[in-house]
Amino acid sequence: MSINNILTPSIALSRPFVLAEIKKIEELEQTVDRGFKVAGLGLLVKTVESMELLDKPKIFPLPKVHRYCLGLVSLRGVIFPLFDFRKEIMATKAPLRWVLVFNNGLKTAAFVIDELPIQLLPEEIESLDSIPDMPAFLAPFILSGLSVNKKDFYFELDAYGLLDSIKNH
Repeated sequence: MSINNILTPSIALSRPFVLAEIKKIEELEQTVDRGFKVAGLGLLVKTVESMELLDKPKIFPLPKVHRYCLGLVSLRGVIFPLFDFRKEIMATKAPLRWVLVFNNGLKTAAFVIDELPIQLLPEEIESLDSIPDMPAFLAPFILSGLSVNKKDFYFELDAYGLLDSIKNH
């Protein structure tokens, strides 16, 4: 762009301003199915909230907390708890690698996960008729079971319900 094509401020401000088409928030908020694995167990969270992935965050341990809580993590000035359910699901001593952060304003929390989360597409998902036995602490928060391409299984988790139950202990 040459200097000759630039408008002077007075001419630019006198031109009519046309707003781009604005979509309603309801149209933009689309639920996304995100699957992730914890100790080999496929979990799914349907969310419109933001999710973020951290690689080996700095953890600030706390004394006398729930056995699932590894401590606190700070991300851009927001401090939230980090939960590791791997020992409860399957005895594992695997090192911490990935942390998945669920950001819902005041209910921000993070979970240790085994592998990168994936987006589950509706055309790949089939509902399961029944849900197999789940670890006792998770069972009340499993909403449904899904088969992905008839080879992988994910279980819809009420993550915020689980967090609320831990908070109330």
